[in-house]
Amino acid sequence: LLRMFFDALYDEDVIKEDAFYKWESSKDPAEQLGKGVALKSVTAFFTWLREA
Repeated sequence: LLRMFFDALYDEDVIKEDAFYKWESSKDPAEQLGKGVALKSVTAFFTWLREA
């Protein structure tokens, strides 16, 4: 489900590529709860983004 949101947000230019990468690498404690699970669910999205 999260992957579908990421795809839509990227495809519609709501969130730019650099913002996805910033979130992925962020170490902000306020963003850590559940982030590991979220990252696992969007691994294919980030793989695709890097190869695009």
